[in-house]
Amino acid sequence: MTCKLGSPQATRRTTSKKCDDFVMDIEEDNKWRKPNGLFDLLRNNTMEFCCSTSLHGLRYIGENHRHASERIFWLISFLISTAVVAHFIFKIWIRWNTSPVLVSFADVPTPVWNIPFPAITICPQVKVKNTSFSVSSTLLKDNKTDEEREKLLYSRLVCDIEDFESNGNDTVDNRAIKFIEEVAPEIDEVMFECYWRGILESCSDIFTSVLTDNGLCYTFNILSSTELFNNGTIQREDKHLDHGETSNWSLEGGFPDNKANEAFPRRALDAGAYSGLTIFIYMENENINPLCSFSIHGVKALLHNPTDFPNVVNQYFRVPLDRDVVIGIKPNVMSTSAELRSYPPERRQCFFTTERHLLHFSIYTQENCDSECYTNYTLKNCGCVAYYMPRDKNTPICGPGKNQCMKEVLENYASDDEGLSKCNCMPACAEITYDVENSHAKFSWLDTLNAFDKIRGSNQTTTAKEKIARAAFYYKERQYVTSRRGELYGPADFLASCGGLLGLYLGFSILSLVEIVYFFTVRLCYKFQSSEKKHPAP
Repeated sequence: MTCKLGSPQATRRTTSKKCDDFVMDIEEDNKWRKPNGLFDLLRNNTMEFCCSTSLHGLRYIGENHRHASERIFWLISFLISTAVVAHFIFKIWIRWNTSPVLVSFADVPTPVWNIPFPAITICPQVKVKNTSFSVSSTLLKDNKTDEEREKLLYSRLVCDIEDFESNGNDTVDNRAIKFIEEVAPEIDEVMFECYWRGILESCSDIFTSVLTDNGLCYTFNILSSTELFNNGTIQREDKHLDHGETSNWSLEGGFPDNKANEAFPRRALDAGAYSGLTIFIYMENENINPLCSFSIHGVKALLHNPTDFPNVVNQYFRVPLDRDVVIGIKPNVMSTSAELRSYPPERRQCFFTTERHLLHFSIYTQENCDSECYTNYTLKNCGCVAYYMPRDKNTPICGPGKNQCMKEVLENYASDDEGLSKCNCMPACAEITYDVENSHAKFSWLDTLNAFDKIRGSNQTTTAKEKIARAAFYYKERQYVTSRRGELYGPADFLASCGGLLGLYLGFSILSLVEIVYFFTVRLCYKFQSSEKKHPAP
């Protein structure tokens, strides 16, 4: 078959055959000759598509007069371009499928009064007061009473005296917890002055007791037990964390707009020590037990989210006695865009609060999930849980006889497949953490006191029966920059990326897809029907 020239005049002959003329040839030829079966019809339709499509390079394949080598060249070029664009689109899809989340910084900083001041947990190094029960003196006794043996047994839950007293029961009852509470320093034996935002407040009003992995501690600005724990958990009903304050804040929703200074958890209104918390810590010398405290004087401090149950052992820093300590706080806030709610948690690598429910804790955070996971792992391997762990009324409390088991649990927990990895404790989609920077200097409070006495005319020198420290917790800056999880590629972004590559390499568009569908469905069927009507079977 030969193609007609685009003009009947010989002077306007060209050396290249136009596809439009070739299409006209096919249509003219089909009027007089029936195509040789479906294959012939499909071939003609394909050649017509190549001549008519906007896809790059296919025109040269469809022109009938082209040499075979030219057609092969353009066919190979088209296939290479198709392979390259398919490779890049596949890489985009892999990246979108495996890492659909992009963490970015907010464009505008946020003031610190939009978030709660951190919960601050203070744990005195003294776990057992000498005035309540002398561990050292009792250990030295040859003939101990049953009551003294029982108290030594309970002391081993908070004091590491295994080298001196190694026997013990595998489980204990609530009398052990009652003993820990009775012999621990009370709040007014740990702190004597507390200033919140520059105003003197009673320490017992703003701090509440809590049983932790470091004995009896005191926490500021934490949610109450009724909000932190679920029904059926022992910690919900006991007196600890029962400060009577009701929270009107949530990790995802923040503070209500109609609440100001009365909102709980408490929040600082500015940066600097005057807008934070300052506490005066003291400990009487007679209560310091070197055997139980390893001769370390002071307290352990932990800053955490108000919705987190404090895990002191792994995250604390020390506030030594006779020192003035300043703790600068920098909040780290992570939020998640609403577009990621449609993604499964495994892809976005976080849980919204409504997606993951814990057995003991009513609010999901990564720390609470870790605490519950560690509790379950301890119960599985030791048959009991530590005195401070969340539990129900039927769960036994581990006694000193299980101390070795719990040490092994602590060593194996992170690496065991049945431990932390099995619990899938991903971060919460909305979370707050706090970084701290602390520095300290000598607190010569006794020298100052003696200097005032001399000014008043007193010649007596005051000697200290206690050690005192001052700790100031405050925000370093009045604003912070929020991090935000968002979509790496939304549907529109993914389509735009793919469309850009297809357009660059192939000249492809949505109408090109419509064109392909049209030529190989509607137009092909129409031609087949027209051929049957013009050339009916004999």
